[in-house]
Amino acid sequence: MNLTKLLFFSKIFTGIFISLFIVAQIVIATYDFNKYRDYAIQVVQSKTGHGFSINGDFKINLSPFPVLVIEDIELENSEWGTNPVMFSANRIEMKLAILPLIYNDITIEKLTIIQPTIYVEHKNNKLNWLFKKPINIIGQNESNTVVEENSALDKNNIKTRKNSINKSRKYSLKEAEIKNATLVFNENTSSNSIKFTRSYATISMNSIHSPITFIMGGNYNKRRFNIAGEIDSVMSLIGNKKTSFNTNITISHINTNFSGSVEKPMTLKGLNVQLASELDSLRSLDRILGKRLPHVGPNYMNMTITDVDDNYVINDFNIFIGDKEIKGEVELRLSGYRPSIFAELHTAYFDLTPFIHKKNIEEFISFNSDLISHIDKIDASLEINELKKHDQIENNVNYKMQLHDNSVLIKRDLN
Repeated sequence: MNLTKLLFFSKIFTGIFISLFIVAQIVIATYDFNKYRDYAIQVVQSKTGHGFSINGDFKINLSPFPVLVIEDIELENSEWGTNPVMFSANRIEMKLAILPLIYNDITIEKLTIIQPTIYVEHKNNKLNWLFKKPINIIGQNESNTVVEENSALDKNNIKTRKNSINKSRKYSLKEAEIKNATLVFNENTSSNSIKFTRSYATISMNSIHSPITFIMGGNYNKRRFNIAGEIDSVMSLIGNKKTSFNTNITISHINTNFSGSVEKPMTLKGLNVQLASELDSLRSLDRILGKRLPHVGPNYMNMTITDVDDNYVINDFNIFIGDKEIKGEVELRLSGYRPSIFAELHTAYFDLTPFIHKKNIEEFISFNSDLISHIDKIDASLEINELKKHDQIENNVNYKMQLHDNSVLIKRDLN
């Protein structure tokens, strides 16, 4: 094929492409998305059992791809929640694929949630993210949706509007991004909360059946954290089916990997997790523990976590502080709204010298951290076969670790 013919066919192809693009833009421009505002509100309320409102714009932007913009939304919290609103966002943007719209389907190429505030709460074995109404999973046909009766809604109006739109419409989502989020985790009361600010997340998937990859992060008490990993799929996660995952977390120079599976991800039941953590130097924990620590390292921690009768059992537990290993049995009990930690640990040799600065120091070390306020009880023991302090060596020494006045007290057991 000579150059003239190549240019001729390229012009035809370009013309066809531009024509299709113009037609698609016309379809989008004449597509009245605002008529779906009330319908969207009713469907969210019917599926969650919670009040939902769109207080701002509900519009479409066209340049160069159609973007559905929804501003100022709120989803009410459970009646027992500490905050009246469970989820709010200043703005939500949905970048839509053009061709599926021509067939009356909706494919969201990218979902962007800007400045959301999310309350995740747990009280008396109740979880505010478990809705009373079933949630239709993104990617299913709308015709498969079951709308339950709700006294606050007009059921017939929902069905009529749904039929008028299209019974066979399909929805799918490929990528989601969260910008500048605030996450608040509450256990029973607002006074016992953990707050993350300036949080972000990017979530990608090829389909609802394919693995989800994600990158997220934020600030906790002025400390930056980053999380990256992979989860089985949207279907397994939202469907509360067995889900495998592999996640890496970095905070204050601590790198931790979580990998394993959970039988019921929405309620965190049937957990089987392998945890591996590493830290170059204990000095990096200064701000977390509220105490000046020595440059000792590298440090490693490994364990397997499973849940039994609402408690977490930790097996194969070991810590390497420098080249010295500490191992034993650990249990995390969740009978109250704050966890209790029980442990029996031992090591063949430990050098206490880097942790003390005076030879005649009292036989205890204490740590204070904001994280400790979220723990109900610590009862742990450490048996040391050979303990070194400066130029002294002692045999068969025991230490106790307990909570005292919101501090962790590590004290020698003289009994």
